[in-house]
Amino acid sequence: MWTDRPWSAMAARARPATTAQPARTTRSHARPGTYLPSAHAESVSDCISCPGGSVCNGTGLSASSGLCAEGYYCAGGAVTETPASARCPSGSACPLGSDAPEACADGTYSPAIGRSSCLNCPAGFTCPPGASTPTSCLNGGYCPDSTGAECTDCPVGQYCDAPGLVAPAGQCEAGFFCPFGSRSARGETAAESTSPCPAGNYCPGGSPSVAPAVPSRHVCAGCGQYQRDPGLPAVSGRAVLPVWWSVHAHQRL
Repeated sequence: MWTDRPWSAMAARARPATTAQPARTTRSHARPGTYLPSAHAESVSDCISCPGGSVCNGTGLSASSGLCAEGYYCAGGAVTETPASARCPSGSACPLGSDAPEACADGTYSPAIGRSSCLNCPAGFTCPPGASTPTSCLNGGYCPDSTGAECTDCPVGQYCDAPGLVAPAGQCEAGFFCPFGSRSARGETAAESTSPCPAGNYCPGGSPSVAPAVPSRHVCAGCGQYQRDPGLPAVSGRAVLPVWWSVHAHQRL
């Protein structure tokens, strides 16, 4: 059948319809806190969140714009170098580019918020990990500079009779012995009020332990020495023949 319609109209009706293409995302769509490495992407979801420790403080970024400031920490997606809600807490440090606070190490402390580094524990104090305030060293011990969670026990033969010592206070008193951690010149410890030299032994000044007056059991009294009273710094004298003494040299056999 013949038609008088123009051929062009018929051709247009026969041509398949075209589908509109979605607009592609460009770098300008990258919001603060994100960046887009590629100049074009399929959607805004292709934008990448700023990594921890970094900052993306503008739009249309192809990479992060900088690092988190000292004294602050920046989790992913940060838009400023100094986030008000992410100042470094006391007991920790946040150097440049931190993504989270770092607890102060053993022997250091941080007394305030917003610090980039921790301080060495002062002499006379202890500082466990994460300390915000140094703690005075306890009786029976001493604390040199940068002491960690535990003070150093006073060595045998010496005593530490006050808190906050940086070195032992002195030597054990004559007539007494001082074990580890002694709190007085007479050998006071957490378990004992004093540590007098027992009968059969003698304790010169600075004694770490008792020294037996007689080295072995049933030593001939004429060849040995004896100690008849407790708490003495030296042997009492020489035994008179033919008396025999026990190993503690304070009891006749």
